[in-house]
Amino acid sequence: MKWLLLLGFIVCVHNAEGQQNIHNNFSISGYIKGLDSGWLYLNYIPIPNEKGILDSCKIKNGHFQFKGKIQEPMLSNLTTFNFQEKVDPLNIAQFYLEASKMQIQVEYNHFKKILVSGSFTDKDYRDYIRLKSDNFKLLNLITDSIISYREKIRSAEKSKISENIFDSMHKKINQLEAKRNLEFNNGINIDKTFITFHKNSILSAILLYNFKNEWISLTEIRHLFNQLSNKIKLTSVGKKIEKKITMALNDQLIPAKLFTAIQRNGDTIHLSDFKYKYILLDFNASWCIPCRQIIPKLKKLYEKYNDKLVILSISNQTDKKDWIKAIQEDKISWPCILENDENPILSPIGQSITKMYGIQTFPSLILINDDLKVVGWYGNFYQSKQDFLLELKNKLRYSFGY
Repeated sequence: MKWLLLLGFIVCVHNAEGQQNIHNNFSISGYIKGLDSGWLYLNYIPIPNEKGILDSCKIKNGHFQFKGKIQEPMLSNLTTFNFQEKVDPLNIAQFYLEASKMQIQVEYNHFKKILVSGSFTDKDYRDYIRLKSDNFKLLNLITDSIISYREKIRSAEKSKISENIFDSMHKKINQLEAKRNLEFNNGINIDKTFITFHKNSILSAILLYNFKNEWISLTEIRHLFNQLSNKIKLTSVGKKIEKKITMALNDQLIPAKLFTAIQRNGDTIHLSDFKYKYILLDFNASWCIPCRQIIPKLKKLYEKYNDKLVILSISNQTDKKDWIKAIQEDKISWPCILENDENPILSPIGQSITKMYGIQTFPSLILINDDLKVVGWYGNFYQSKQDFLLELKNKLRYSFGY
């Protein structure tokens, strides 16, 4: 997977109060070099979380125009093809569309060099990409190396090679995974700095919502969110962050997402089978050192509350051999589930437990009560590495009375 800017909620607002368009109208006047005639297409979402629009216009002597309305500015696509045609990667550009008069210049077969004026958020977007450029490049290089080693392992499995060579390649993958995690941290620090200095940009809210692969304490999330301007907090993505924080604080219980899967001994597990007990979902991976470091503490909680608590470990990773080895080394006695393309869960079809629960980093723990309601979120977005086990321990003590 290539590491690109993750903008899951494509919404944006102006950075300048005085230039806000109260009627939500936008206009684009543009010029495409190297293409005098034909069609251009603009794909955008006028209302956040609703259906998108694919607009089109004729190119006349290289010039084109678009007009429309949007409720909030957003990341949009400009292409020479509609999405029923074959995708042409050379002629697709992303930019932030705003309710303003915008000017765009592109060159045929070089759309990535798009020049945009009149969109304050697009300027933020370009600045952010420049800030993260080295980080993205290094993540791509590391990821490519990991993929290469995994392909070597698959090829080696078909031939007879020594166990030492296998172990050496697995060790190299673990080293690369650790290096990638470190680079994730560097990227998150860049994001934090960007948010701090762009409090009136919706891009900051998007970054805040999409934090991944880093221990971010709930206190820090709330601090960064509170720094955003009121205007940004009231956007669709701002409201989603607020809702996520509320969920993290356990101010409202939500139903657990049910699933059916095969555990390591071949038995079928239905989450609903464990109703009337508390369930702790432990999201981990064999290569994740912090995941394995917390196992002894989870064992103590499991022994203490064995008649009231069930632990299910869920590993979303490709290497089954490493998964089994980690379970054996850590002497885990509770049910363990491996999910990947070759080992999908039985229900819901086409889903993964990790994605169903929005897990973005390992380790992450989710506590479900005896009425199948989520009552605790630990790790991931919700608590820092230092405090989340203590929070879990206190929650169980409060729930069980000892």
